[in-house]
Amino acid sequence: MGEEIAAEFLRAKKFVIIESNFRTRGGEIDLVARDPNGELVFVEVKTYASDSLTPLEEAIPRWKQRKLIRTARHYLDTIKDQNARFDVLAITRKGSSADIEHFKNAFTA
Repeated sequence: MGEEIAAEFLRAKKFVIIESNFRTRGGEIDLVARDPNGELVFVEVKTYASDSLTPLEEAIPRWKQRKLIRTARHYLDTIKDQNARFDVLAITRKGSSADIEHFKNAFTA
């Protein structure tokens, strides 16, 4: 559900969604998109209940970042592109609505 909300949010900001749930044996990337400037963006989606107290820096620990980076490198090798960034969308569900925070360049390879 969170990934669908994230994709809608990004499309409204003129991103083009290229892949959802890109998987390799070593990991998964929630969304792969191009931003309005044409930059490739790997998006990790974190969905929380309204009462969650987990800060973002704990939600994506360094081991998870390394796993995402390895999976992203595999993706980049397949499309022969080397320029990309990692964004995180933190979605807090509040009943039938959601608050969304977009962290650009949340971490680097």
